[in-house]
Amino acid sequence: MLEHAAGDAEHVKEMITIYNNEMPIYLNDLNMFAAEQNWKEVSRQAHKIKSPAAVFGLLKLKTILNEIEADAKSNIDSTRLNELIKTANSLCLVSIEELKLELAKL
Repeated sequence: MLEHAAGDAEHVKEMITIYNNEMPIYLNDLNMFAAEQNWKEVSRQAHKIKSPAAVFGLLKLKTILNEIEADAKSNIDSTRLNELIKTANSLCLVSIEELKLELAKL
């Protein structure tokens, strides 16, 4: 990450802090929309979360979010969507913890 920020540790710290503060909010919204079966908003929220995931190289999370976005747009099986959302939640929470460790090293 540091090499992508041209060695600017303060910039990396700021990016990690924003990610760690915003992702729980994004996840909460994603979960709320899923509970309401508001698939249009689930799709939008998944799209919104993809960019921060990509910035930190969280490719598995990005792939899951792509699937959520596509499936929610086409109203594919809600059971599958809920499983994907559950996986996205787990991956996001793990990424937050890992980034907290990285932040402590900077």
